[in-house]
Amino acid sequence: MLGIYCPTKKPLDLYRSHFWHAEYDHTKRTPFAAIYTSLGCTFRCDFCMINVLNRNDDAPIGVAGNYSKMRFWSPDFIINEFDKLVDMGVRTLRISDEMFLLNKKYYVPLCEKIIERGHGDKSSMWAYSRIDTVRDPKQLELIRKAGIKWLALGIEIGGKKYAWKLQKGNLKMSIFKML
Repeated sequence: MLGIYCPTKKPLDLYRSHFWHAEYDHTKRTPFAAIYTSLGCTFRCDFCMINVLNRNDDAPIGVAGNYSKMRFWSPDFIINEFDKLVDMGVRTLRISDEMFLLNKKYYVPLCEKIIERGHGDKSSMWAYSRIDTVRDPKQLELIRKAGIKWLALGIEIGGKKYAWKLQKGNLKMSIFKML
């Protein structure tokens, strides 16, 4: 579950984020860890292998677009993992989920728990999601208060011709409006 592997038992402060240059003060960016809070994705993109890798069956592998399951760990379980990481001195944390902001019922309670514990003040975090999962400024305020300072947003293809070919469905949303 935790993204820390330390077979040689080196001090955690020797590990740094792959984007270590984003903070100018070395003490603010190390040590670094990664955590998954969910697995999978609800979208059925033919080109994406995330759901094939995170499936929960042992049937023969088929077409990537045939899988669309997503599994979540509970916010209570995840906040306990956050507690462990903070106690270990982790300051920079990557939330490795493919779609962290997809399910409001899941990420809002988690962000609230992070804020309650004060972890947002102690950490610099980033997460991944699709541009169409970021819908309102209050959402951004909440995740920022929880310590998520960077979002790596996937911007879906803009043309209907290619969206159809890639099984992306109907693209009614304006990407420029979201940006």
